Amino acid sequence: MSPEPDCAEQFERIGCFRDNQIVPRPIPDYIMTDRQRNLAIYSGQSIDWRNWDVYMPQFVCRCAKEAKEKGYTLFGVQFYGKQIKIQRLQLA
Repeated sequence: MSPEPDCAEQFERIGCFRDNQIVPRPIPDYIMTDRQRNLAIYSGQSIDWRNWDVYMPQFVCRCAKEAKEKGYTLFGVQFYGKQIKIQRLQLA
């Protein structure tokens, strides 16, 4: 069952990670952003800062869908206030 009640994608929250910005990074590649319109990976939807409690669960659901479509079994959301992106997880 999805932790987001209105999300059709199935995913499970597994916790947080620390990214100290040192290579190799735990999540090295961005595959989607709602923040940076000038990037090819811009989703076409901007962050809704005024309706954050509605926007964020919808963003996570879109991230789950995008990750699944690209064949990833894990995804992460990073930099909610600076750059929100779905990323590939690199397992050690």
